[in-house]
Amino acid sequence: MVFSGSYVGILKRLVDPDPTSPLYGRSPAKVILKTFTTDLSKEFLRAGFREHRQISICDVEIGEVVDRLNGYVGWLTYYGNFRCVRRLRHEEALKETIREGSKIIRAEINNFLKNRRRELYIKALRMMGIGARWNQMKRELGVNSKVLGDVLGTLTALMMVEEKDGYYWIEDPILREAVKLLK
Repeated sequence: MVFSGSYVGILKRLVDPDPTSPLYGRSPAKVILKTFTTDLSKEFLRAGFREHRQISICDVEIGEVVDRLNGYVGWLTYYGNFRCVRRLRHEEALKETIREGSKIIRAEINNFLKNRRRELYIKALRMMGIGARWNQMKRELGVNSKVLGDVLGTLTALMMVEEKDGYYWIEDPILREAVKLLK
C-alpha cells in the first residue's frame, strides 16, 4: 500500500478517519522505524556512494553527515541525492539537505497547526528543541495540566517529540532547525 500527501494529513486520516471513510472503526497498526545507529548510518552512506563511483566521499565527511543528520534515513538519502544526482560538494549538499528538509517540515507543521493554538504549539516546540521538563513547560507556557497534556500527547503521537520521565525533546535535527524558523 502506498500513501501520498503530507505526513500530518495522512496520519490524521489514518488515526482519526471521517465516519464515511472505509478506515472508520479500524485501528491502525503502528510501524515505528527507528533511526539508524551511527555505524549503520555510515555504512548506508558508503554503500550509496559505492553505487556512484564518480563521486568520492571521505570518512570525515561521512562522520560530519552522520553527526548532523542523526541517523534519519530520509535525511541521509537527501544528502546522498544532493551529492550524487545534483553533484554538489559536501558542504553545499549538507547545507541544502538542512535547508530543504527544514522547508518541508515547516510546511508540514504549518499544515498541522491549522485550527490549533499556533502560538502555544510553537512555543512548546521551541522549548523542546533544547529539551524541557513538564513542570518547566507548564510554568512558562502558562497553561493547565490538561492543555499541556493534550499538546504533548499530540506532538508525541505525531512522533515530533520524544519523552522520557517527564523530559521532552526533539530528536530530529532538521525538525529542530525548522522549529527555530517558525513564525
